[in-house]
Amino acid sequence: MPNSTKESPETIARVFAEFQAEFIETLEETARRKYALVIELFTQCLDEFGYQDLDLEDSERFETAQEAGGESGKFVDLFGPDKLPGSLSTFLEWRLLRNIAADENVADGASAVIIDFFNWLGEKKYLGKADIETCMKISAEAVGDLLNAPARPRIV
Repeated sequence: MPNSTKESPETIARVFAEFQAEFIETLEETARRKYALVIELFTQCLDEFGYQDLDLEDSERFETAQEAGGESGKFVDLFGPDKLPGSLSTFLEWRLLRNIAADENVADGASAVIIDFFNWLGEKKYLGKADIETCMKISAEAVGDLLNAPARPRIV
């Protein structure tokens, strides 16, 4: 994995599950629901748009898996955490800000969840220091974008 220090080939789905078990489950109920929702939305975004930043070799691998169908074609089941930094801005700046009429508390708290998640990835050595720093910068920029965004419509 580029810029990663962990030897085992973990998938994003496995890393999300590990984060859920080790970090999210230790939170109080309201925070636990918010964190789980943000990770679920990030997962959906990766499965829908993560392929856009793949190199040729990984694109071919993804296309082959997509053609085979089933669970094996999901982005989060094919690739490791080294693909997360490339998709983070799509999630925070596009998916949450422009595409999801999410609950205001979820959208505004998403950056904090992502910061905790990427700090945890660094502690677990799933990503290297440079990737973590990049993700922190993207998250900080997204906070500004979310705070300056026009009011989101409410779903009643």
